[in-house]
Amino acid sequence: MEQTCKPRHGRTGAILLILIGAIFMLVNAGVLDPQLLRQGWPLLLIGLGAWKLLRRF
Repeated sequence: MEQTCKPRHGRTGAILLILIGAIFMLVNAGVLDPQLLRQGWPLLLIGLGAWKLLRRF
């Protein structure tokens, strides 16, 4: 029986880059407050970690 290896991080990396780009675009457009971004980035990391953890189960 032959096992095939599926790429696991291709989609996650693409989504992450899109989100980062969208955040910077919203800051430049004046829609998102830069101070909120400076103070809220740890919540973004926690949310990403929780999302990845929930995807495993």
